[in-house]
Amino acid sequence: MLDLFEQSKGVFMKSYKLYLTNFFTYLRTQVKPLGYVENVVPFLSQKKVYEIECLVFESLKDEAVDSWNEIFKRNKQLFLIDKLILKSARKLSVLWLFRFMVIHLLRFIYIAVDILQMLLFTPPTYHLGVNISGNKASKKTIIAYTNNRSRSKIFNIDGHYCLYDFLVSHFVRDGYQSRASCKLSFKVRAECLKLKLRFPYIHSDDIFQVVASKILFAKGFDELLNVREDAGVFSREGVTHVAKIFLYTAGRAGFLRNVIYTLPAITPNVLFPRECENLVLISDCLPCYLHSDTNVIVLRDNPYLQWRDVAVLPPIKKSIGLLLGDDMNRWVEQEITDRIILDKLKFLGCSLCLGRPHPQELTRPHRVKYYKRLIEEYAFLKLELGEPEKFLTDISTLIVYTKSTMVQEALLCNRAVVEYRVEHGHSPNESFLNLSNNLGVSISDIDFLGREIDEMSSKSISQRNLIWEGLLKNLNLSVASKVDVAAIFDRHLIR
Repeated sequence: MLDLFEQSKGVFMKSYKLYLTNFFTYLRTQVKPLGYVENVVPFLSQKKVYEIECLVFESLKDEAVDSWNEIFKRNKQLFLIDKLILKSARKLSVLWLFRFMVIHLLRFIYIAVDILQMLLFTPPTYHLGVNISGNKASKKTIIAYTNNRSRSKIFNIDGHYCLYDFLVSHFVRDGYQSRASCKLSFKVRAECLKLKLRFPYIHSDDIFQVVASKILFAKGFDELLNVREDAGVFSREGVTHVAKIFLYTAGRAGFLRNVIYTLPAITPNVLFPRECENLVLISDCLPCYLHSDTNVIVLRDNPYLQWRDVAVLPPIKKSIGLLLGDDMNRWVEQEITDRIILDKLKFLGCSLCLGRPHPQELTRPHRVKYYKRLIEEYAFLKLELGEPEKFLTDISTLIVYTKSTMVQEALLCNRAVVEYRVEHGHSPNESFLNLSNNLGVSISDIDFLGREIDEMSSKSISQRNLIWEGLLKNLNLSVASKVDVAAIFDRHLIR
Protein backbone atom coordinates (compact mmCIF):
# COMPACT_ATOMS: atom_id res chain seq x y z
CA MET A 1 0.00 0.00 0.00
CA LEU A 2 2.83 2.36 0.89
CA ASP A 3 4.52 1.74 -2.47
CA LEU A 4 1.24 2.39 -4.31
CA PHE A 5 0.77 5.62 -2.35
CA GLU A 6 4.30 6.77 -3.21
CA GLN A 7 3.76 5.98 -6.90
CA SER A 8 0.46 7.87 -6.94
CA LYS A 9 2.11 10.80 -5.18
CA GLY A 10 4.93 10.83 -7.76
CA VAL A 11 2.48 10.79 -10.69
CA PHE A 12 0.46 13.60 -9.08
CA MET A 13 3.53 15.78 -8.47
CA LYS A 14 4.75 15.21 -12.03
CA SER A 15 1.34 16.19 -13.43
CA TYR A 16 1.16 19.17 -11.08
CA LYS A 17 4.58 20.47 -12.16
CA LEU A 18 3.67 20.00 -15.83
CA TYR A 19 0.40 21.85 -15.32
CA LEU A 20 2.20 24.66 -13.49
CA THR A 21 4.84 24.94 -16.23
CA ASN A 22 2.18 25.11 -18.94
CA PHE A 23 0.24 27.70 -16.93
CA PHE A 24 3.24 30.01 -16.53
CA THR A 25 4.14 29.51 -20.21
CA TYR A 26 0.61 30.60 -21.10
CA LEU A 27 0.90 33.68 -18.86
CA ARG A 28 4.17 34.68 -20.52
CA THR A 29 2.56 34.52 -23.96
CA GLN A 30 -0.19 36.89 -22.79
CA VAL A 31 2.08 39.58 -21.35
CA LYS A 32 4.76 39.81 -24.05
CA PRO A 33 4.00 41.77 -27.24
CA LEU A 34 2.24 39.56 -29.80
CA GLY A 35 2.79 36.50 -27.59
CA TYR A 36 -0.93 35.66 -27.66
CA VAL A 37 -0.83 34.90 -31.42
CA GLU A 38 0.93 31.60 -30.69
CA ASN A 39 -2.23 29.87 -29.48
CA VAL A 40 -5.22 31.63 -31.05
CA VAL A 41 -7.35 31.07 -34.12
CA PRO A 42 -9.13 32.77 -35.81
CA PHE A 43 -6.87 35.79 -35.97
CA LEU A 44 -6.53 38.92 -38.10
CA SER A 45 -5.65 38.31 -41.72
CA GLN A 46 -2.01 38.57 -42.78
CA LYS A 47 -2.99 41.52 -44.99
CA LYS A 48 -4.53 43.38 -42.04
CA VAL A 49 -1.43 42.77 -39.91
CA TYR A 50 0.77 44.04 -42.75
CA GLU A 51 -1.35 47.19 -43.04
CA ILE A 52 -0.91 47.79 -39.31
CA GLU A 53 2.87 47.33 -39.64
CA CYS A 54 2.91 49.91 -42.45
CA LEU A 55 0.84 52.35 -40.38
CA VAL A 56 3.23 52.07 -37.40
CA PHE A 57 6.26 52.46 -39.66
CA GLU A 58 4.87 55.68 -41.14
CA SER A 59 4.21 57.07 -37.67
CA LEU A 60 7.75 56.34 -36.45
CA LYS A 61 10.05 56.98 -39.42
CA ASP A 62 10.10 60.78 -39.05
CA GLU A 63 9.42 60.92 -35.33
CA ALA A 64 11.51 63.51 -33.48
CA VAL A 65 13.31 61.51 -30.82
CA ASP A 66 15.89 61.83 -28.08
CA SER A 67 18.60 59.21 -27.58
CA TRP A 68 16.53 56.85 -25.39
CA ASN A 69 13.58 56.99 -27.74
CA GLU A 70 15.89 56.07 -30.61
CA ILE A 71 17.54 53.27 -28.63
CA PHE A 72 14.16 51.73 -27.76
CA LYS A 73 12.51 52.45 -31.13
CA ARG A 74 12.29 48.78 -32.12
CA ASN A 75 10.59 48.04 -28.78
CA LYS A 76 8.18 50.90 -29.41
CA GLN A 77 7.47 49.64 -32.92
CA LEU A 78 6.50 46.20 -31.57
CA PHE A 79 4.46 47.81 -28.79
CA LEU A 80 2.44 49.93 -31.24
CA ILE A 81 1.91 47.02 -33.65
CA ASP A 82 0.73 44.88 -30.73
CA LYS A 83 -1.57 47.66 -29.50
CA LEU A 84 -3.26 48.15 -32.88
CA ILE A 85 -3.56 44.41 -33.50
CA LEU A 86 -5.29 43.90 -30.16
CA LYS A 87 -7.57 46.87 -30.82
CA SER A 88 -8.62 45.35 -34.16
CA ALA A 89 -8.82 41.74 -32.90
CA ARG A 90 -11.25 42.57 -30.10
CA LYS A 91 -13.88 43.26 -32.78
CA LEU A 92 -13.64 39.71 -34.14
CA SER A 93 -15.85 38.09 -31.49
CA VAL A 94 -17.08 38.25 -27.90
CA LEU A 95 -14.33 35.76 -27.01
CA TRP A 96 -11.70 38.11 -28.44
CA LEU A 97 -13.20 41.02 -26.48
CA PHE A 98 -12.88 38.96 -23.29
CA ARG A 99 -9.32 37.96 -24.24
CA PHE A 100 -8.53 41.66 -24.86
CA MET A 101 -9.61 42.57 -21.32
CA VAL A 102 -7.77 39.63 -19.73
CA ILE A 103 -4.54 40.46 -21.58
CA HIS A 104 -4.66 44.09 -20.44
CA LEU A 105 -5.35 43.07 -16.85
CA LEU A 106 -2.47 40.57 -16.86
CA ARG A 107 -0.12 43.15 -18.39
CA PHE A 108 -1.06 45.76 -15.79
CA ILE A 109 -0.22 43.28 -13.02
CA TYR A 110 2.96 42.22 -14.83
CA ILE A 111 4.20 45.82 -15.12
CA ALA A 112 3.36 46.54 -11.48
CA VAL A 113 5.25 43.44 -10.32
CA ASP A 114 8.19 44.36 -12.55
CA ILE A 115 8.40 47.85 -11.03
CA LEU A 116 8.16 46.36 -7.54
CA GLN A 117 11.04 43.99 -8.34
CA MET A 118 13.13 46.94 -9.52
CA LEU A 119 12.58 48.58 -6.13
CA LEU A 120 13.20 45.50 -3.98
CA PHE A 121 15.88 43.48 -5.73
CA THR A 122 19.42 44.31 -6.81
CA PRO A 123 20.19 43.50 -10.47
CA PRO A 124 23.10 41.14 -11.15
CA THR A 125 26.59 42.27 -12.09
CA TYR A 126 27.25 42.82 -15.80
CA HIS A 127 30.56 42.07 -17.51
CA LEU A 128 32.16 43.39 -20.67
CA GLY A 129 33.88 40.61 -22.60
CA VAL A 130 36.11 41.22 -25.60
CA ASN A 131 37.06 38.62 -28.20
CA ILE A 132 40.17 39.60 -30.21
CA SER A 133 40.70 37.83 -33.53
CA GLY A 134 41.96 38.33 -37.05
CA ASN A 135 45.26 39.95 -37.98
CA LYS A 136 46.46 41.35 -34.66
CA ALA A 137 49.42 42.98 -36.40
CA SER A 138 47.13 45.00 -38.67
CA LYS A 139 47.26 48.77 -38.35
CA LYS A 140 43.51 48.93 -38.95
CA THR A 141 40.92 47.78 -36.40
CA ILE A 142 37.30 46.66 -36.51
CA ILE A 143 35.20 46.98 -33.34
CA ALA A 144 31.96 45.02 -33.58
CA TYR A 145 28.91 43.96 -31.64
CA THR A 146 27.79 40.50 -32.80
CA ASN A 147 26.03 39.28 -29.63
CA ASN A 148 28.18 36.16 -30.10
CA ARG A 149 25.98 35.04 -33.01
CA SER A 150 27.62 33.37 -35.99
CA ARG A 151 25.33 35.07 -38.52
CA SER A 152 26.55 38.47 -37.30
CA LYS A 153 30.26 37.61 -37.46
CA ILE A 154 30.60 38.93 -41.00
CA PHE A 155 32.85 41.96 -40.71
CA ASN A 156 36.29 40.38 -41.01
CA ILE A 157 35.67 37.78 -43.71
CA ASP A 158 39.28 37.27 -44.75
CA GLY A 159 40.84 37.97 -41.33
CA HIS A 160 42.40 41.05 -42.90
CA TYR A 161 41.90 43.31 -39.87
CA CYS A 162 42.27 43.09 -36.11
CA LEU A 163 38.76 42.53 -34.76
CA TYR A 164 37.50 43.44 -31.28
CA ASP A 165 34.10 41.85 -30.60
CA PHE A 166 32.31 43.38 -27.58
CA LEU A 167 29.78 41.42 -25.53
CA VAL A 168 27.87 42.42 -22.37
CA SER A 169 26.48 39.57 -20.27
CA HIS A 170 26.05 38.33 -16.70
CA PHE A 171 29.22 36.24 -17.02
CA VAL A 172 32.21 36.19 -19.31
CA ARG A 173 31.52 33.83 -22.20
CA ASP A 174 34.00 31.30 -23.58
CA GLY A 175 36.40 32.93 -25.99
CA TYR A 176 35.99 36.38 -24.46
CA GLN A 177 38.38 38.21 -22.14
CA SER A 178 36.96 40.17 -19.22
CA ARG A 179 37.68 43.89 -19.62
CA ALA A 180 35.30 45.52 -17.12
CA SER A 181 32.38 44.78 -14.83
CA CYS A 182 29.47 46.89 -13.63
CA LYS A 183 27.27 46.62 -10.57
CA LEU A 184 24.47 49.17 -10.88
CA SER A 185 24.54 51.81 -8.13
CA PHE A 186 21.48 53.25 -6.43
CA LYS A 187 21.70 56.36 -8.65
CA VAL A 188 21.89 54.26 -11.83
CA ARG A 189 19.00 52.06 -10.64
CA ALA A 190 16.95 55.23 -10.10
CA GLU A 191 17.70 56.18 -13.71
CA CYS A 192 16.53 52.70 -14.76
CA LEU A 193 13.29 53.17 -12.82
CA LYS A 194 12.67 56.47 -14.63
CA LEU A 195 13.14 54.67 -17.94
CA LYS A 196 10.72 51.95 -16.85
CA LEU A 197 8.06 54.56 -16.01
CA ARG A 198 8.66 56.19 -19.39
CA PHE A 199 8.65 52.88 -21.31
CA PRO A 200 6.43 50.60 -19.16
CA TYR A 201 6.18 48.00 -21.96
CA ILE A 202 9.93 47.25 -21.76
CA HIS A 203 10.96 44.65 -19.17
CA SER A 204 13.29 45.75 -16.39
CA ASP A 205 15.92 43.18 -17.42
CA ASP A 206 16.23 44.88 -20.82
CA ILE A 207 16.47 48.32 -19.21
CA PHE A 208 19.14 47.17 -16.75
CA GLN A 209 21.06 45.53 -19.59
CA VAL A 210 21.04 48.58 -21.85
CA VAL A 211 22.05 50.99 -19.05
CA ALA A 212 24.86 48.65 -17.94
CA SER A 213 25.92 48.27 -21.59
CA LYS A 214 26.14 52.04 -21.93
CA ILE A 215 28.57 52.17 -19.00
CA LEU A 216 30.62 49.15 -20.09
CA PHE A 217 30.81 50.02 -23.79
CA ALA A 218 32.08 53.48 -22.80
CA LYS A 219 34.89 51.83 -20.82
CA GLY A 220 35.66 49.52 -23.74
CA PHE A 221 35.90 52.39 -26.23
CA ASP A 222 38.02 54.43 -23.81
CA GLU A 223 40.60 51.64 -23.87
CA LEU A 224 40.73 51.81 -27.67
CA LEU A 225 41.00 55.57 -28.12
CA ASN A 226 44.61 55.11 -29.26
CA VAL A 227 43.38 53.27 -32.41
CA ARG A 228 40.37 55.53 -33.07
CA GLU A 229 41.91 57.16 -36.15
CA ASP A 230 42.48 53.75 -37.78
CA ALA A 231 39.28 51.99 -36.71
CA GLY A 232 35.65 51.46 -37.65
CA VAL A 233 32.72 50.36 -35.50
CA PHE A 234 30.32 47.81 -37.03
CA SER A 235 26.90 46.33 -36.33
CA ARG A 236 24.75 44.02 -38.41
CA GLU A 237 21.39 45.80 -38.89
CA GLY A 238 21.74 47.61 -35.54
CA VAL A 239 18.06 47.34 -34.57
CA THR A 240 18.19 45.88 -31.04
CA HIS A 241 18.46 48.14 -28.02
CA VAL A 242 21.93 46.79 -27.12
CA ALA A 243 23.21 47.24 -30.71
CA LYS A 244 21.90 50.81 -30.70
CA ILE A 245 23.52 51.70 -27.36
CA PHE A 246 26.74 50.21 -28.78
CA LEU A 247 26.53 52.57 -31.76
CA TYR A 248 25.46 55.50 -29.57
CA THR A 249 28.40 55.03 -27.18
CA ALA A 250 30.84 54.63 -30.08
CA GLY A 251 29.65 57.93 -31.53
CA ARG A 252 30.16 59.74 -28.24
CA ALA A 253 33.72 58.39 -28.17
CA GLY A 254 34.37 59.75 -31.65
CA PHE A 255 34.50 56.46 -33.61
CA LEU A 256 33.28 56.03 -37.19
CA ARG A 257 30.08 53.92 -37.12
CA ASN A 258 28.82 51.53 -39.79
CA VAL A 259 25.70 49.38 -40.10
CA ILE A 260 25.61 46.54 -42.64
CA TYR A 261 22.53 44.83 -44.07
CA THR A 262 23.20 41.45 -45.68
CA LEU A 263 20.04 40.99 -47.76
CA PRO A 264 19.90 41.59 -51.52
CA ALA A 265 16.89 43.87 -50.95
CA ILE A 266 15.49 45.62 -47.90
CA THR A 267 12.16 44.23 -46.74
CA PRO A 268 9.29 46.70 -46.15
CA ASN A 269 8.95 48.75 -42.95
CA VAL A 270 12.61 48.64 -41.87
CA LEU A 271 13.60 51.45 -39.49
CA PHE A 272 17.29 52.06 -40.05
CA PRO A 273 19.25 53.27 -37.01
CA ARG A 274 20.11 56.97 -36.91
CA GLU A 275 23.28 56.37 -34.88
CA CYS A 276 25.60 55.61 -37.77
CA GLU A 277 27.62 57.51 -40.35
CA ASN A 278 27.55 54.77 -43.02
CA LEU A 279 24.80 52.38 -44.04
CA VAL A 280 26.00 49.50 -46.23
CA LEU A 281 23.47 47.78 -48.52
CA ILE A 282 23.79 44.90 -50.95
CA SER A 283 21.50 46.46 -53.54
CA ASP A 284 19.31 49.53 -53.99
CA CYS A 285 16.76 47.79 -56.22
CA LEU A 286 13.83 48.40 -53.84
CA PRO A 287 12.90 51.75 -52.30
CA CYS A 288 13.53 52.20 -48.58
CA TYR A 289 13.39 55.10 -46.15
CA LEU A 290 16.79 56.61 -45.42
CA HIS A 291 17.87 59.33 -43.00
CA SER A 292 19.24 62.39 -44.81
CA ASP A 293 22.41 62.55 -42.70
CA THR A 294 23.41 58.91 -43.33
CA ASN A 295 25.89 58.06 -46.08
CA VAL A 296 24.65 55.04 -48.07
CA ILE A 297 27.15 52.65 -49.69
CA VAL A 298 25.76 50.06 -52.14
CA LEU A 299 28.02 47.03 -52.69
CA ARG A 300 26.12 45.58 -55.68
CA ASP A 301 27.26 42.16 -54.51
CA ASN A 302 26.60 39.89 -51.54
CA PRO A 303 29.97 38.83 -50.11
CA TYR A 304 28.24 37.32 -47.06
CA LEU A 305 26.62 34.44 -48.97
CA GLN A 306 28.48 32.06 -51.31
CA TRP A 307 25.74 32.52 -53.90
CA ARG A 308 27.91 32.16 -56.99
CA ASP A 309 29.21 28.75 -55.82
CA VAL A 310 25.69 27.42 -55.18
CA ALA A 311 24.18 28.92 -58.33
CA VAL A 312 26.54 27.09 -60.72
CA LEU A 313 25.69 23.69 -59.17
CA PRO A 314 22.80 22.00 -61.00
CA PRO A 315 19.95 21.52 -58.48
CA ILE A 316 19.06 18.01 -57.45
CA LYS A 317 16.03 17.05 -59.51
CA LYS A 318 12.77 17.59 -57.63
CA SER A 319 14.40 17.75 -54.21
CA ILE A 320 12.06 20.09 -52.35
CA GLY A 321 12.88 22.52 -49.59
CA LEU A 322 10.12 23.68 -47.24
CA LEU A 323 10.58 26.71 -45.02
CA LEU A 324 8.81 25.90 -41.76
CA GLY A 325 7.71 28.44 -39.19
CA ASP A 326 5.89 31.75 -39.08
CA ASP A 327 7.40 35.23 -38.80
CA MET A 328 4.92 36.09 -36.00
CA ASN A 329 4.78 32.65 -34.33
CA ARG A 330 1.18 32.04 -35.42
CA TRP A 331 1.71 28.38 -34.66
CA VAL A 332 -1.89 27.19 -34.85
CA GLU A 333 -2.22 28.58 -38.37
CA GLN A 334 1.27 27.38 -39.28
CA GLU A 335 0.54 23.78 -38.35
CA ILE A 336 -2.56 23.81 -40.56
CA THR A 337 -0.55 25.21 -43.48
CA ASP A 338 2.32 22.73 -42.95
CA ARG A 339 -0.06 19.81 -43.34
CA ILE A 340 -1.78 21.28 -46.39
CA ILE A 341 1.57 21.53 -48.18
CA LEU A 342 2.97 18.20 -46.94
CA ASP A 343 -0.25 16.36 -47.81
CA LYS A 344 -0.03 17.75 -51.34
CA LEU A 345 3.66 16.77 -51.64
CA LYS A 346 2.76 13.26 -50.42
CA PHE A 347 0.00 13.06 -53.04
CA LEU A 348 2.49 14.19 -55.72
CA GLY A 349 4.86 11.36 -54.73
CA CYS A 350 7.61 13.54 -53.27
CA SER A 351 10.57 11.36 -52.27
CA LEU A 352 12.53 13.96 -50.27
CA CYS A 353 11.51 17.21 -48.64
CA LEU A 354 14.06 19.10 -46.54
CA GLY A 355 12.25 21.15 -43.92
CA ARG A 356 14.03 24.16 -42.42
CA PRO A 357 12.55 25.60 -39.21
CA HIS A 358 13.87 28.81 -37.69
CA PRO A 359 16.71 27.99 -35.22
CA GLN A 360 15.11 30.10 -32.45
CA GLU A 361 11.95 28.03 -32.69
CA LEU A 362 13.93 24.91 -31.80
CA THR A 363 14.83 26.42 -28.42
CA ARG A 364 11.24 25.71 -27.33
CA PRO A 365 10.57 22.10 -26.27
CA HIS A 366 6.98 21.99 -27.51
CA ARG A 367 8.05 23.12 -30.98
CA VAL A 368 10.76 20.43 -31.07
CA LYS A 369 8.06 17.87 -30.20
CA TYR A 370 5.86 19.22 -33.00
CA TYR A 371 8.58 18.75 -35.62
CA LYS A 372 9.35 15.27 -34.33
CA ARG A 373 5.68 14.35 -34.80
CA LEU A 374 5.73 15.86 -38.28
CA ILE A 375 8.75 13.76 -39.31
CA GLU A 376 7.06 10.61 -37.99
CA GLU A 377 3.88 11.45 -39.89
CA TYR A 378 5.58 12.24 -43.22
CA ALA A 379 8.33 9.72 -44.00
CA PHE A 380 9.77 11.82 -46.86
CA LEU A 381 10.36 14.84 -44.58
CA LYS A 382 13.78 15.53 -43.05
CA LEU A 383 14.97 18.58 -41.14
CA GLU A 384 17.96 20.55 -42.40
CA LEU A 385 19.55 22.91 -39.87
CA GLY A 386 22.95 23.62 -41.41
CA GLU A 387 24.35 26.64 -43.21
CA PRO A 388 22.10 28.28 -45.85
CA GLU A 389 24.53 27.34 -48.64
CA LYS A 390 24.31 23.63 -47.72
CA PHE A 391 20.51 23.71 -47.58
CA LEU A 392 20.19 25.56 -50.90
CA THR A 393 22.70 23.25 -52.62
CA ASP A 394 20.58 20.22 -51.69
CA ILE A 395 17.26 21.48 -53.11
CA SER A 396 15.84 22.44 -56.50
CA THR A 397 12.75 24.34 -55.33
CA LEU A 398 11.92 26.14 -52.09
CA ILE A 399 8.33 26.33 -50.85
CA VAL A 400 7.43 29.16 -48.47
CA TYR A 401 4.24 30.56 -46.96
CA THR A 402 5.46 33.45 -44.84
CA LYS A 403 7.84 36.41 -45.14
CA SER A 404 11.44 35.24 -44.95
CA THR A 405 14.97 36.32 -45.82
CA MET A 406 15.53 32.79 -47.16
CA VAL A 407 13.38 33.68 -50.18
CA GLN A 408 15.97 36.25 -51.26
CA GLU A 409 18.88 33.91 -50.54
CA ALA A 410 17.30 31.05 -52.50
CA LEU A 411 16.60 33.16 -55.58
CA LEU A 412 20.08 34.66 -55.48
CA CYS A 413 21.45 31.09 -55.45
CA ASN A 414 19.44 30.22 -58.60
CA ARG A 415 16.87 28.11 -56.76
CA ALA A 416 13.21 28.34 -57.71
CA VAL A 417 10.76 29.59 -55.09
CA VAL A 418 7.05 28.81 -54.85
CA GLU A 419 5.16 30.94 -52.35
CA TYR A 420 1.89 29.44 -51.17
CA ARG A 421 -0.44 32.29 -50.27
CA VAL A 422 -2.65 31.28 -47.37
CA GLU A 423 -4.75 34.35 -48.17
CA HIS A 424 -5.70 34.92 -51.78
CA GLY A 425 -5.17 38.68 -51.70
CA HIS A 426 -1.87 38.91 -49.82
CA SER A 427 1.63 37.84 -50.84
CA PRO A 428 4.12 38.07 -47.92
CA ASN A 429 7.14 38.22 -50.27
CA GLU A 430 5.52 40.19 -53.10
CA SER A 431 8.08 43.00 -53.41
CA PHE A 432 11.01 40.63 -53.99
CA LEU A 433 9.11 38.06 -56.05
CA ASN A 434 8.26 40.90 -58.47
CA LEU A 435 12.00 41.19 -59.16
CA SER A 436 12.54 37.45 -59.61
CA ASN A 437 11.97 37.30 -63.39
CA ASN A 438 9.63 34.33 -62.73
CA LEU A 439 12.27 32.32 -60.88
CA GLY A 440 9.88 32.83 -57.96
CA VAL A 441 6.11 32.49 -58.26
CA SER A 442 3.16 32.87 -55.90
CA ILE A 443 0.09 30.62 -55.83
CA SER A 444 -3.08 30.73 -53.76
CA ASP A 445 -4.40 27.30 -54.80
CA ILE A 446 -2.40 24.36 -53.45
CA ASP A 447 -3.49 22.26 -56.46
CA PHE A 448 -1.14 24.39 -58.61
CA LEU A 449 1.90 23.36 -56.55
CA GLY A 450 2.75 20.28 -58.61
CA ARG A 451 2.44 22.20 -61.87
CA GLU A 452 4.87 24.91 -60.70
CA ILE A 453 7.43 22.36 -59.44
CA ASP A 454 7.24 20.37 -62.70
CA GLU A 455 7.49 23.47 -64.87
CA MET A 456 10.70 24.67 -63.25
CA SER A 457 12.19 21.15 -63.08
CA SER A 458 11.57 20.67 -66.81
CA LYS A 459 13.69 23.68 -67.77
CA SER A 460 17.20 23.08 -69.03
CA ILE A 461 20.19 24.50 -67.20
CA SER A 462 20.64 27.17 -69.89
CA GLN A 463 16.97 28.21 -69.65
CA ARG A 464 17.16 28.40 -65.88
CA ASN A 465 20.38 30.42 -66.00
CA LEU A 466 18.77 32.86 -68.42
CA ILE A 467 15.91 33.45 -65.96
CA TRP A 468 18.39 33.81 -63.10
CA GLU A 469 20.46 36.36 -65.02
CA GLY A 470 17.27 38.41 -65.45
CA LEU A 471 16.83 38.37 -61.67
CA LEU A 472 20.42 39.55 -61.16
CA LYS A 473 19.84 42.37 -63.64
CA ASN A 474 16.78 43.47 -61.66
CA LEU A 475 18.89 43.44 -58.48
CA ASN A 476 21.69 45.43 -60.14
CA LEU A 477 24.08 42.52 -59.41
CA SER A 478 26.46 40.66 -61.69
CA VAL A 479 28.13 37.26 -61.63
CA ALA A 480 31.31 38.71 -63.11
CA SER A 481 31.51 41.83 -60.93
CA LYS A 482 32.80 40.77 -57.52
CA VAL A 483 33.16 43.44 -54.85
CA ASP A 484 36.50 44.01 -53.11
CA VAL A 485 35.27 44.21 -49.51
CA ALA A 486 38.67 45.22 -48.11
CA ALA A 487 38.86 48.14 -50.55
CA ILE A 488 35.39 49.33 -49.49
CA PHE A 489 36.35 49.04 -45.82
CA ASP A 490 39.64 50.87 -46.31
CA ARG A 491 38.10 53.66 -48.37
CA HIS A 492 34.86 54.32 -46.50
CA LEU A 493 34.31 52.30 -43.32
CA ILE A 494 37.63 52.50 -41.47
CA ARG A 495 39.40 55.78 -40.87
